[in-house]
Parts: sequence; structure tokens; C-alpha cells
Amino acid sequence: MKNTLLENLLFFTIQKIRTFVVLVFCAVVLSVIFCAAFVPPKYRATATAVISLSDTYIENATQTIVETQAELTDALVNYLDEDFIFKKLSENLPAGLKKQYTAGELKGMLKASNVKEAFVLKTTANALDPNDAALLCNAFLTQGLDFTLQLIDIGYWEIVEAATVPKSSYYPSYLKAVLYGIIIGIVVFGAFALLYVSFNNKIVSKKELEQTFPDIPVLSEVAQILVDTNE
Repeated sequence: MKNTLLENLLFFTIQKIRTFVVLVFCAVVLSVIFCAAFVPPKYRATATAVISLSDTYIENATQTIVETQAELTDALVNYLDEDFIFKKLSENLPAGLKKQYTAGELKGMLKASNVKEAFVLKTTANALDPNDAALLCNAFLTQGLDFTLQLIDIGYWEIVEAATVPKSSYYPSYLKAVLYGIIIGIVVFGAFALLYVSFNNKIVSKKELEQTFPDIPVLSEVAQILVDTNE
């Protein structure tokens, strides 16, 4: 009976460890080069605003201020994710953009989120141009809050941190490129090793010989001699 497939794969990997290392290294290099040459960089900008409740709204609130703020920030985030907000923004784009964006494009680029246990709302913009990311992020925050707070009259808002032009891209991630390269190299080597072992009928060890021909005794064995090439 021959060795199991796993044993043969392990034996092959040990034999070809240099090939394995070179293949993984080449896959990592190619993955990084591909990201640098063919994947367009994306830039991310973030803006933050604080929401202040009006005295009238606080007096009429039936819950605690913390509970009220949590519910209202969730409501504002949901409002800012509505299609009509992006349509309104696409019709009133800020000046200085490199291109004109449709409502559908803006919906995929802009996102609103709330800060837990605080009446603070954040907007994030992802774009291929860093200047566009900053402009769209600020416009989304200001226009979105202006419109939504007209619909739900709860108070007023104030920007505490406006979006600035990002200095570096967040995508592609070269760390991820290295990880993907390692995975690709392992998968390619594993596929090659599996095919080689599956179709290789050679007997590569004494143990496998004894398992394959149990009735034939092994009379002798040639030892493996390591030659010192430095002499």
C-alpha cells in the first residue's frame, strides 16, 4: 500500500522547498506590481458635525437626552442614505470637482455614520481624486444635514471637523497585495504538487517500497551521501 496523498505532498514540498519559496516570492512581487501599475488609487476624506437639540424639543422629549440623541442620530443616518439626498447633491455639486457625478455614483462613494453615545454625525467620501473626496464629503455633510433638519426640526448642527484633502490613498493596500501574493503562490504550488504527486508512479522511499511490495525483502539500501562543495 502506497503512502497517503498527504504524506507524498509533504515529502514533495520538503524536496522542493526552494521552488516553493521562489514561487511565493514571485507571486508577491507580481501582486504588488499589478496593484501599483493597474489598480487606480482611491482617497478617503472624513468630516464630522455635532447636532444640538433645541430647548423646545428637549422639553417635549419623553425619553432621556441620551436615548433621544441615540434615536435621532440613527434617524439622521437613515435619512442621509436615502436616494433623494444623493439626487439633490448631484444637482448641487460643489465647484472645483474634476468630474460631474451622478446620484448613483455618489451613493456608492458617500456614507454617513453616527458616533455612539454622542450626538455626532460623520460623513465619509471615497474618490479617485483626493480633492474630489474632500469637496464631496463636506458637501454631503452640509447639504444633507440642512435638508434633513428641515424635515425633522430638532435643532441645529455645526461642523467640528471639516474634510481636508487626503495626502495619501487608502486603496489599494500593499499589505493586502503581499498577503494575496502569498496565498496565490501557495495555491499555485499546492496545485502543481497535487498534480505531480497524483500522476507520479515513482517509489521515493524505503517505506513506500516495503508497503508496495510487502513480500519482497529489502536486501540492501544505498545511503544518501552529502558532498561538501566548499572543499
